[in-house]
Amino acid sequence: INVEMNNQYLKSDNGIVYDMNQETIYVYPNGKEDIIYSMPNSVKTVADYAFYGNSKLKYIEMSNIIETIGKRSFYGVNQVRSITIDSTLTSIQNEAFKEMTTMKTFVYMGNSIPECGDNVFPENNELEAIRVKEGIETDKTNMSNKVISKEIIESGKTGETMRYIINNKNEMKIYGIGIMGTTTTITNVNNAINVEIDEGITSVSTVMQQMKEMTTCKLPS
Repeated sequence: INVEMNNQYLKSDNGIVYDMNQETIYVYPNGKEDIIYSMPNSVKTVADYAFYGNSKLKYIEMSNIIETIGKRSFYGVNQVRSITIDSTLTSIQNEAFKEMTTMKTFVYMGNSIPECGDNVFPENNELEAIRVKEGIETDKTNMSNKVISKEIIESGKTGETMRYIINNKNEMKIYGIGIMGTTTTITNVNNAINVEIDEGITSVSTVMQQMKEMTTCKLPS
């Protein structure tokens, strides 16, 4: 897509349409053959329908100051397997990621949960986990029923941490390095059925005591 040079509001960069300051991306053309797109770190807003139906892209690197993801902005983008957002969003609008049939993980590392519209995430069996940072409160937001995995970091000895990932299949992975500290409260730990311990772990202290539903535990070789 080419934008005329005398346009005071829009600009085109490699066929992609932004506002003049590259703070909003309006259109990523479906005809582009690129499989990787690195969003400029000036972008704060992904406009409605910006990537709608794209079938070429496999990797999208999001801006680290993104604030708003518009309605159906990534709807039907069917080759991308993971989306990671490092910034603190304020809004994810209706059906933003719906019909992303190959997306397995959505990782959100912002410091607070954004307001979410309806049917934000794909409704398919491919989506295995939505991960958020430790300590992020989701229960009082309209994203609470959409978070199906939390990555929780617990401090052990100085310089050591243990991480827990629990997904919607009640599968839990514990990973880190060395002897880990005592932990007695981990989100959804009572529901963990299948547990895997990474080879870097030499002790998990009392955390295993709460796994009353555990049927299998894979230990390091």
